[in-house]
Amino acid sequence: MKRKKIKILALDQSTSNVGFCIFEDNIYKISGCLEVHKDTEKKQYEYEWVDRGVNIVINLISTYHPDVVVIEEVYAGKNMATLKWLATLKGRIEGYCLSNKIKTDIVYPTSWKSFIKANGKRAGAKLAVKDYFSQKCNLAIEKDDESDAIGIAYYYANKCV
Repeated sequence: MKRKKIKILALDQSTSNVGFCIFEDNIYKISGCLEVHKDTEKKQYEYEWVDRGVNIVINLISTYHPDVVVIEEVYAGKNMATLKWLATLKGRIEGYCLSNKIKTDIVYPTSWKSFIKANGKRAGAKLAVKDYFSQKCNLAIEKDDESDAIGIAYYYANKCV
């Protein structure tokens, strides 16, 4: 009996964008980056962008019907407000998936980056990831969030499935 293909939705969330990628088993299907918040836009409410980010993810789930949603673990950087917002977004995504019986998994940035050997200082690592997947998937990737989502999906498809 042939096993069912596993459709992965990988997410790289930030305060300005949600990068996403769909892999079916270990085959790249589609990726992109959807804007959550414009840098020039003044936020009236602290968590307004969290609502937007959650709605983007719900729409991605409704469109692609993944078997698993893979989320990058939140990085505890210097900005505690950003950490709090990203953790809230991650929790709301996990809650939505749980209530809709969609498996979730968390991937650490160091895990997927070391898998493709893209370690080092942040700016250099971001460029290395973008270049790696631009060549591997024959894509013109403009945003770091998209290339990171591709990296998360690639890692999960090849290492965790």
